[in-house]
Amino acid sequence: MSIYAIRNTMMAWNTNRPYTDKGQRIAAITLSDGRLFFFDIDRNVRGVTETATWGCREHNIEFVMTCYDHGIYESVHSLMWHFSDLTTLLGDLYKFARDYNN
Repeated sequence: MSIYAIRNTMMAWNTNRPYTDKGQRIAAITLSDGRLFFFDIDRNVRGVTETATWGCREHNIEFVMTCYDHGIYESVHSLMWHFSDLTTLLGDLYKFARDYNN
């Protein structure tokens, strides 16, 4: 099964946790199977939620943070077999989170 990112679902936020002088910037995107792929650019943590969600932006952010904070996510390496453009996606998410202003 091929999994792909649904490009128009990209979101970014800053938790304002004091991990860096810029806070904690995170970007996420919905995958075709309903799971969320996220990238914490300040702590260099990447993951995929273990379950799917099809909520609104606010719900998805809360869902990602709950999964992230409680370790309920898979390593990004689980996607490598499915993604041909993983490096491009990581770059896009990095830029999106870096440029996000809350």
